[in-house]
Amino acid sequence: MGNLNIKHGGRFIRVDENATGSQLKSLLGVDPEAHVVGPDGREVPDSGAVGNYLHDGDPVSARPEFEYW
Repeated sequence: MGNLNIKHGGRFIRVDENATGSQLKSLLGVDPEAHVVGPDGREVPDSGAVGNYLHDGDPVSARPEFEYW
């Protein structure tokens, strides 16, 4: 089990590489309905392991969920 240092909002956050996307959202303090996106534009799914989508030192962003009308 390893840890990743992920950059979000100008700070580094240590997260277990086996944590799920939902757990990552909780650590980042973002809305559970938001989408966490890595530097390559891929979304980290809620049930996917963070280590499969992100690498050590990667910046992440969170974008809100919204609907077009």
